[in-house]
Amino acid sequence: MVEKFEAGSEQWIGALREVVEDALKGVDVTGVRVAFYEEYLNPPAHLLADGQTTLTWRVEISEEAIQVGPGRIADPMFGLEADYEGVLRLARVHSADPALPEIVRDLETQGRLRRFGDQSKLPPQIAAALVTVHDEIAKRTE
Repeated sequence: MVEKFEAGSEQWIGALREVVEDALKGVDVTGVRVAFYEEYLNPPAHLLADGQTTLTWRVEISEEAIQVGPGRIADPMFGLEADYEGVLRLARVHSADPALPEIVRDLETQGRLRRFGDQSKLPPQIAAALVTVHDEIAKRTE
């Protein structure tokens, strides 16, 4: 059985790092520069770093390194801002679940999810790896 962690916790971000690294093993990242982040509004107080009011994590993929950790990125390719409780609905759902598009629509309509940037500019091999990342971290999210 896979160990599960609270979304956004240090342990969850560590699991995300492992999942991203595993998903990108053997993937050609020559010339790739991908950076994105997710920011969660109204997270549980115990998940917040000192002085922070939101919970943010980032992924940066390039030839030089793959970095996953807390914090924003100055110039992201894409990202999202979402209400913490709302994003949990997304975080736990497999990408092939037919309910996923409806969950996204509901959250956007309610103003609880805002996406920005352009994911369509992702190199195809990175886009495919990120679908795998979503599905694997969903299995590890409480």
